[in-house]
Amino acid sequence: MLCVSRDVESHILFSRITQRRQTVELLAADNGEEGTDIAVIRRPRMVVLDARLSDVDGETLVSTLRKRALAPSAPIAVLAHDGSPGQRARFIWAGASASFATPLNVAEIDRTVEPVLNVAG
Repeated sequence: MLCVSRDVESHILFSRITQRRQTVELLAADNGEEGTDIAVIRRPRMVVLDARLSDVDGETLVSTLRKRALAPSAPIAVLAHDGSPGQRARFIWAGASASFATPLNVAEIDRTVEPVLNVAG
């Protein structure tokens, strides 16, 4: 799993989620360029990304990852700061599989991520 976020708390959250599975490694990036480079090389089964990165917006990164790095079935979840239906629709249209509004609902994220980790493990 790849977590692309400038927020240390997001990295910690997804580290804890992936630690439940010894066979799942958490890859981490602080910006979109680094995240794309990691995704192209490592081909993660899932990407979780922050909608507000320093170098690229979430929609653009989702689209780039879909085109350059991920299998069509690989889920992309966006950590969105505006949980409006319009914003969620834009992320889905760009190629995301899910969008989580902040403040983050850990149970909701866990329900979404767990099946992917089961397959990955």
